[in-house]
Amino acid sequence: MFLTHFNQIIDYDLDLFVRISDMLDAEVERNYQEASTCPDPDAFGIFDRMEHITGLGFVACQTYLASTYGFLNIEKDFALTLAPYTAQNIPVVTIVNHAANLWKHQDEWALRKSTRDRDRILHAFAALGYTELGDYPLSNCLAKICAPSDPKFRNLVPFLRQWRDTLRMTKPRRPSSH
Repeated sequence: MFLTHFNQIIDYDLDLFVRISDMLDAEVERNYQEASTCPDPDAFGIFDRMEHITGLGFVACQTYLASTYGFLNIEKDFALTLAPYTAQNIPVVTIVNHAANLWKHQDEWALRKSTRDRDRILHAFAALGYTELGDYPLSNCLAKICAPSDPKFRNLVPFLRQWRDTLRMTKPRRPSSH
């Protein structure tokens, strides 16, 4: 939820995301430091740990997105089409949403008969240039979105702020249930 006061936006959910992103970015940095002194960081699971932290970050982003379009009463499918865009001309929020869903649901894919959700996520990652997800797709995705800046969730904040401002200026709304 956010408030507008004298043309200033007070965005409680984005403020919370900033705090969460700072914690997650610090944890990733600690793991990078640990990896630099480890003889085999991959074998010791340090990179896997960093991938999980990145997954949590994307879920935190997704939570911010949902709280924002929900508060504004705007349909998710529409909200996830808005600017800003990646260098590949894909809405950043679409990639964020797919990355969160990848982390949350990838381990379930073998259990599902339908491949619709999986295919949608894989298609989004392919549009970023990943023909295969590889070992650390979320870390790579964050790096791609943030480039040329460092792959940190704090660096997503300007994208989220721009998206929120674009979203709040839009007209399409869900039909009321009167």
